Amino acid sequence: MPGTENEAAAAAIDAVSERLGALRSKLVANPTARRTPESWTAWNELCHLAARSNEVPRFVALAEPRPNTPRPTINIDEINQGQSDAREGKSADEVLDEALASLAEAKKTVLGLDEDILNRTYNDFRTGAERRVGEGLKMIYQNHYGTHIQQIEEALANPV
Repeated sequence: MPGTENEAAAAAIDAVSERLGALRSKLVANPTARRTPESWTAWNELCHLAARSNEVPRFVALAEPRPNTPRPTINIDEINQGQSDAREGKSADEVLDEALASLAEAKKTVLGLDEDILNRTYNDFRTGAERRVGEGLKMIYQNHYGTHIQQIEEALANPV
């Protein structure tokens, strides 16, 4: 079990990297695999992960003091489509390399954060709960990334 919050977040990042790397040959062979006819392709899921692989700066910024302004309305479908559009023409191999390089940078960055930054808090926009940066980083890689990787694994195992 990792001994520090940095190490716990780094371990979660490593787990994501290992799971993604293990999927390389299947992703390259079948990037258009889907879990359901309406779901994203494995390539689209991978583009989403590549676009967001280094969450460290975003979480640190969430904990910065700022005026109490309303959260802007966003269209998550447009954002996700933009992440795929930005990688149009790239192979699954290239997008996977991008994701893995960004994850390596995230790990390096998180291991360099001091305890003060890791203990800063932010409000989770989904739940309103106050979370520490270190806790949020560990959770985003374990949960959000884990879910998307599971969806890729399912699409590749039993494509429709």
